[in-house]
Amino acid sequence: FIKVADLAQCVQAKEQASVPSSFADDIEEGPQVSVPVAEESAVFNSFDIEREPRGDSHMSKAVAVDRTAQVYMGNAATNTGWTVDTRCFNKESLIGYGIGCGENISWDVGMVKRYGFDMFLFDPTPKSIRYVTPIVAKYSDKMTFTPEGLAAQAGTLTFTLPSNPKHVSMRAGVHSSNDAKVLSLKVSTLRDFMERFGHTYIDVLKIDIEGSEYEVLEQMIEEDWFPMTQLLVEFHQRWFKDGKKDPRHQKVIQGISDAGFVPIASQHHGQEITFLKVADLAKCIQLEVEN
Repeated sequence: FIKVADLAQCVQAKEQASVPSSFADDIEEGPQVSVPVAEESAVFNSFDIEREPRGDSHMSKAVAVDRTAQVYMGNAATNTGWTVDTRCFNKESLIGYGIGCGENISWDVGMVKRYGFDMFLFDPTPKSIRYVTPIVAKYSDKMTFTPEGLAAQAGTLTFTLPSNPKHVSMRAGVHSSNDAKVLSLKVSTLRDFMERFGHTYIDVLKIDIEGSEYEVLEQMIEEDWFPMTQLLVEFHQRWFKDGKKDPRHQKVIQGISDAGFVPIASQHHGQEITFLKVADLAKCIQLEVEN
């Protein structure tokens, strides 16, 4: 017999001793890539996440970062790829939410095609709606698209369109620009979405909502409500004066850690982070052993 908690701490100590300080930004993979991270060691060989110990209570949550269980999927050329841990994909029914689609859903399609996920996509952006709708129609038995945004409160929200017509992503609020246009669009909360589709838990939640992630995550932290095993977030700390050192950004990262999550993968200097809930991983490993 081996004690899983001790093993996790040993592996984490080994990782911390061997991980370089820099992170490779460029990824040589194309659309709908699906590769084991272990085979891409030149790319995923380090994190750009601060690893300072945060006390014994946090160290006890340490999780073994098993690179052989990690898979990267998506279009790296357009920064739409994500890394997921596959150890909890040993279920008959898998639910994934992709909130914020833009004009590339290769990650979402990959989750359907490789692991049989039921994917629920959300984005109120006009250009995104036109792009996503016909693709989702091809996978209508496994993909559902809702043209709404995610926010801390349901209702309507003002978004500023990008001044460059070639760009896709809007930003919540009114932002100064010589020719910026604004739209008022429908938004809902994560609880609203889950209740609408009859979900009580999500296997993987991906959030890419152009800066609005802070308000949403702060609400989840305040309510101590994280109904997911993996949380994938694109952080827009670059909009803060102090970047990732900004107190608001650091407080959100700390809150996710306090909720029992550990960062297992990072891209683009900590802008895109995959978090894994340790308690869920322990259950998945136990289930796999029992089976």
